[in-house]
Amino acid sequence: MLRAIAYGSEYNVAHPPRPTDVKVPWEPVWAAKVRVKSVATTLLGLPAMEAPMGQEAVPAGEPAPRPAEEKAKKPSALDILRGVIGK
Repeated sequence: MLRAIAYGSEYNVAHPPRPTDVKVPWEPVWAAKVRVKSVATTLLGLPAMEAPMGQEAVPAGEPAPRPAEEKAKKPSALDILRGVIGK
């Protein structure tokens, strides 16, 4: 199983805005904090539901490839990791 997490920026908002004069008391009515995070999870070694990268789907009217030919074309999970890492 492969999991990737990416953290982004944070955005804080309050109403009414903070006054420019520091001597004036500031009592916000509401405040919100937005944090950006992205998560992706995938299972390695399972066949893809679509055509693998670099291969095209078989057009209609053409015979589908035989399973032996199809197995020979599919990259293994190790080949995919080598492609991601670049080694």
